[in-house]
Amino acid sequence: MTDGISLRIWEEAGMFEREVALYRRLRPYLRALTIVTYGDRWDAACRSRLPGIRIVCDRGLGPARYRDWIARRLPRLWRGPTLVKTNQTAGADTAFAAARTAGAWFMARCGYMLSEACVHLHGPDSPQTQSARALEAAVFPAADRCVVTADAMRGSVLATGADAGAVTVIPNYVDTDRFAPDPGARREPGPFRVAFIGRLVPQKNPLLLIEGLRGLDVALDVVGQGELLPAMRAAAQGMDVTFHGILPHLALPALLRRADCFLLPSGYEGHPKALLEAMACGLPVIGANRPGICEVVRHGRTGLLVEPEADAIRDAVRTLAGDCGLRAALGRAAREEVLATLSLERTVHNELALYRDILARPPKAAGAGGEAPCPR
Repeated sequence: MTDGISLRIWEEAGMFEREVALYRRLRPYLRALTIVTYGDRWDAACRSRLPGIRIVCDRGLGPARYRDWIARRLPRLWRGPTLVKTNQTAGADTAFAAARTAGAWFMARCGYMLSEACVHLHGPDSPQTQSARALEAAVFPAADRCVVTADAMRGSVLATGADAGAVTVIPNYVDTDRFAPDPGARREPGPFRVAFIGRLVPQKNPLLLIEGLRGLDVALDVVGQGELLPAMRAAAQGMDVTFHGILPHLALPALLRRADCFLLPSGYEGHPKALLEAMACGLPVIGANRPGICEVVRHGRTGLLVEPEADAIRDAVRTLAGDCGLRAALGRAAREEVLATLSLERTVHNELALYRDILARPPKAAGAGGEAPCPR
């Protein structure tokens, strides 16, 4: 798992069911499957929720000693051909060191470029950005395969020195059985309903969401928590806004089905899961015309792309609120596209094909000289 992240954090963020869905589906096809977390015994207790999946967690070593144990001691317990896969780039050095210790295959998967996120958060010349670039330059070229979630990320990984043939795009998946329209549902009387699901942080532009809807006869459902929640509550005074906090992932389909559209005004994204799940529910979506969103939404076909400005958001909401035919057409096309390209079943197939391809060649770690990147 990502450095510092645990199953408990996934649970508290309402992400547990979404994140483990792929591994539940993959488990029957694999000899063994282990999730290495940075949690404690709470994570170990999740075994009952993940039958057949081994969970490795920190049982009192502390962060630094636990990372060293993952890199140097855990691999000695592995038997037979082993593929080490990362969830994100943070912590990939520890995972790569473990693969090197075991002579195992190493798959560096990332849903967003860590260095690019650090540029947005800390600046291009910040120590955080420099550290992220160094980490990417160390692990991506050394990986047996790099997996990214969008075509736009492929060029960024290649720029680190990774081989073109070793970079594969596997987009984020959607459980399209769970996230689906309800054909029997009837529209409840009331104002046009907008949904937003995401962290309430500057990247997501949640204050712009409030500003863009001000003055419209709409109701807004906000799912998520973050540093901007107090400012959002203050800005939403006098508006019909419901702050739900964090909801379990299994509660999201019902909320999305009650909405008339989904709105994501982020300044940048990787491959936004909440947006994809809204599309799978047959919702028309409005997204900022920014990286990570503009690659997902086809303007006028599967949703509307707008500049991240209040007036542009307001005009797009007015357009959808006044045209039920357009809403229906966009929602149908969005659902069809997710079904065709992003279903969980398709991702399981793609993952297994990738594993077979990786294991058909000797692992780079088996014949590599020198030292692996040292875990922090």
